[in-house]
Amino acid sequence: MTNKFEISDKELHRLLAKNLSQIWVRVTWKQMTSMNRKSYDVFAERIRAAAGKKTVSRMIEKVCTGLRLPAAELDTDDIYILEDERGRVQKMFSEDAILLALLTKKEAEKTYEQKKIAKGNSSLEAF
Repeated sequence: MTNKFEISDKELHRLLAKNLSQIWVRVTWKQMTSMNRKSYDVFAERIRAAAGKKTVSRMIEKVCTGLRLPAAELDTDDIYILEDERGRVQKMFSEDAILLALLTKKEAEKTYEQKKIAKGNSSLEAF
């Protein structure tokens, strides 16, 4: 599939964050963090570690395995778009990992709030 439109860095960051948030929400952060290590630090480390993989799907798989999670079920159309931009995605994974982690956290929180409102439940179990 060929990318027929130019995607800005900001849009690419957002698309990555949207997809990475599907991983973020599955992590039990209380078990992965401490007073000295915040969730976004841990996530950024896993993103950086995945930057060297040859395909976007392998990069995402590496983030999942780094967090001890099974593969994420992501939007395949998004993956094709990201794959068309693989070089830029790899660069973002290696150079913008903390930004991606912060955007991913923000996207995951937004998704959590939307689901909470939709279910009419404010407990974490609703998520």
